[in-house]
Amino acid sequence: MKKVFYYYLLTILMSATFSACGHDDEPVVQPDDDIETIELDLYSRTIKGGEVAFLNSKGSIAFNYTRGTIRLTCSYNDQDGHTHTVTTGEMGLSPQTETLYEFSDPAMKASYDGTTSSGLLNTATSVILFTFSNDDGKVVVTTHLHFPAAMTQVQNLDNGFIYTRHRKSDYLFAPIDQGHRCVLQINNFIINTTEVIEADVVQFLGLLMTPTPDGYTISTERAHSTYGGDYVITDVNIVISSQCRSISGSFKCNGHRIEIAAPF
Repeated sequence: MKKVFYYYLLTILMSATFSACGHDDEPVVQPDDDIETIELDLYSRTIKGGEVAFLNSKGSIAFNYTRGTIRLTCSYNDQDGHTHTVTTGEMGLSPQTETLYEFSDPAMKASYDGTTSSGLLNTATSVILFTFSNDDGKVVVTTHLHFPAAMTQVQNLDNGFIYTRHRKSDYLFAPIDQGHRCVLQINNFIINTTEVIEADVVQFLGLLMTPTPDGYTISTERAHSTYGGDYVITDVNIVISSQCRSISGSFKCNGHRIEIAAPF
């Protein structure tokens, strides 16, 4: 899914101009508009009064190549466990950096009748983050969460020396089991003092996860890799915060403590 999604994002960047920052009136889709709809795995947290309702569901994003807009369909649970599905209006993408785009539905003409909305799309990681508010609370919807080129610090536990700080590794999280656990994928896995990459990709399944009003916490005593070599990580303590826009934390592996920090 990730590779396919990234392909379409690149197609859009090459074929459309993302200079629009919104709309005053809902665009009328013409029969000859070039529209592509992609199904996504989405993860939503509905926050109200300190309580969090989580939902893992299928959603979609529709790209209108002709107009350079997107339309997002997503679902969320309210605090009573009822599921609601919403579809935004067409949203223009405003470039913030070479790979980061903002979008919103300022007219709020979509079915969810919210009061505020904002979104981010990172074309380097294929991550989407969309937030809106309504009577059910504040709803934060994301795809998988991917933090590339994270600052990684490796410390030898025998002598306490910090041997290396690097930005070669990146970290991808995908909630499973309705937010109670997650998959952790690490690209360019380094657990030594020489910055030599030990595995191109390593993956750990079933790490304990808790949705919070600010993001997620991942805390696991021990996990074995299921892909990319035979590794065991322990003392996992990672916090995804700022409504999923940053990550910090640490874990241990092979006599080393690895600390990580990265923005969205």
